[in-house]
Formats: sequence, structure tokens, C-alpha cells
Amino acid sequence: MTEYTTVAIFRTRYPREEVFSRFTRFFTALGWDVKALHETATAVDGKNFSWVVMILLIIFIWPAAIIYYLAADRHKVALLAESEGTYKIIVSGDKALEVLEQLYHELKAEDIRLVRPQRPRVNVRDLYDKILDYYTSLYGSAAGRRKLKEKINRLVNTGLTEEEAVKRIYEDTFGTTA
Repeated sequence: MTEYTTVAIFRTRYPREEVFSRFTRFFTALGWDVKALHETATAVDGKNFSWVVMILLIIFIWPAAIIYYLAADRHKVALLAESEGTYKIIVSGDKALEVLEQLYHELKAEDIRLVRPQRPRVNVRDLYDKILDYYTSLYGSAAGRRKLKEKINRLVNTGLTEEEAVKRIYEDTFGTTA
């Protein structure tokens, strides 16, 4: 599952040690795993997936539930020191975005500037492998491989590239965009 990543730059009057200390305390209090190394701190929490989708998949297509869970990204917030008083924050995952305003308040962030919302690069080979795992769990090894190849070829015949076809099948299969 691919997520949008938010990248922002902000300033604060706190000294660097205080910024990293507050970041660590803030996420530790939320129960996130926090790691700090040199001028970078990272907070990571559970997987980003929908329980409703998970339950439906468990009921109707349990192998897909396993793949859905394994493909889910984790919620992440990274803080990087840019220069004295200036920091970059990189956020991915819904839960991480929800706590961002509170974090800005905790760090007394000023001049917050969104640098670029971006989509992480999608490795089409990884998507293909996940779809293939799903198809082989449903139809068996040879039949799953054959059905996936046929589906890709049908989409390519409509004018899509193979990469676009794999992304489309992934989205149709797992309900998320690649």
C-alpha cells in the first residue's frame, strides 16, 4: 500500500537538543517507537490499513487479508535538522498526519512551509509479485501465473503499458492505488 508523503520545513526557537528531546517525549508518550541518531529522529507506529477492509477480506478471501496486511506501510514521522533553528519533517501514514499539528504545537513551530507532497516511487516488480502471490493463493501456481499474464495482456491490448497494467490490476485487486 503506498501512501502520500508530506514534507515540510519549519523553524523553532528551541535549541536543537530541546527539539529532539521534545520530539522523543511526544512520540514516546503516544506509544510510538522512537529512534534518534545524530541530527535525525524517527517515530514509527503500527501498520496503516483499514480494519473494515481487513475483516471483509478475512471473511471472504483470507489469503488476500494476509497480503493486504503485509503490503501495508507503517505510520512514520522523521525529523531532520537542516540548520540552526530550521528542521525538515517527513510524514507518511494517516495516523502520522493526524498528530502533526500537535507536534508543531509541542515544538512551537513557526514559518511552516510545505515543501512538496510527493508519492513515493512504486516498484512495479514488487506490485507484480504481490499480485502473483495473491493469484497463486487463489488459483494455484501455474493457473495463477497464467491468469495474471492473461489479464496483463488484455490491458496492454487496450493501450496500457505493462507497468500501467500491473498498477491497474493491483488497484483493482487490493483497492489501493499504486
